[in-house]
Amino acid sequence: MEPTTPSTSLESQHLLLNKWTYWFDSNKYESQSRDNLSSLEELYTFSTVEQFWGLYDGLEKATSFPKGSDCYYMKFGVTPNTTSYEKGGKLRFGVPLAKAECIWKNLILMCIGENFENSEFLVGVELSIRSDAKFNIYFNYWDDNFRSLVSEIKEYVEISPKTSFKFFPEVGRIIEIN
Repeated sequence: MEPTTPSTSLESQHLLLNKWTYWFDSNKYESQSRDNLSSLEELYTFSTVEQFWGLYDGLEKATSFPKGSDCYYMKFGVTPNTTSYEKGGKLRFGVPLAKAECIWKNLILMCIGENFENSEFLVGVELSIRSDAKFNIYFNYWDDNFRSLVSEIKEYVEISPKTSFKFFPEVGRIIEIN
C-alpha cells in the first residue's frame, strides 16, 4: 500500500468551477494615471475551496489596508483595469467601511462559488478602500434582464435594500439600478 498525503492532493479538495487570482493594488503611484499598473500585484491563484480559505484566512482584513488600496478576485487570466468587454462593464455599490468586511467576504464567496443567475458572465470583483468602501463586480456581458441580479446580491451579501447600484458599461450611459 502506497502512502498518501492527507488533504494536499487536488483529488481530496473541492474544486471551484474556475481558477481565480487575488490581486492587490496599493495605488502608491496614485498621482500617476490610473492606467499605470506599476503598483498592481498578482499575489495568488487558487482553484479549490481549501486553497481559497488558506489565502483568505492568511490575509489582513481588507478594510485595514491604507486608503486608496484596491483588492481584486479575478477569474484566472483576467488582469484588473486592463481587460475591456464591449458588451460588459461593472456593477458598483458602496457602503460605510464599518460594514465592508463582512460584505466583502460574502461577495467573494458568491462570486467564486458562481452560485447565482448569469454567473458565467462574471469575471471579477473589487473592493476599493476610500473614505467608504466601493465594490465593483465585473462582467464580460451585461443585459438589462440582469437587473434581478441586484436583488440577489443585496440578499446574499446582506446589504440594505436601500443601497443603490450603478452599472458602468464599457460603451454607453451609466444605468441606475435600485
